[in-house]
Amino acid sequence: MPMLRRRACTFTAIFAAFLLAALGAVSAHQMAPDREAMERQAALQAFGASLEEFCGLAEDGHDHPCPFCHKLPGTPRILAPDNGARITRVVEHRVGRDLVAGPQDLRIHDSPRAPPHSV
Repeated sequence: MPMLRRRACTFTAIFAAFLLAALGAVSAHQMAPDREAMERQAALQAFGASLEEFCGLAEDGHDHPCPFCHKLPGTPRILAPDNGARITRVVEHRVGRDLVAGPQDLRIHDSPRAPPHSV
């Protein structure tokens, strides 16, 4: 039984390696441009066209099905939420009670806080 298990494990590993290699080759073949597109790009580069014109980045550039320019998803711009006013209210609410003692005529024995003389 252990001999059969060892062979099954070896067979599974070899099969997984071949499957990974085959899928990698198929993926690379599908991502590669076709021969006509390569010939057109070579001819345009020979006449002085730049890379911006191929991918449509220039003003007069044409729409080219480049997988790096057009097939990648456009991610939304990450922005921080604008919670400045909410944080200010919390700080005023919590710290404000500590910094203000209230009206002096009601509580004469409480003195208002002030910053130290060095500030």
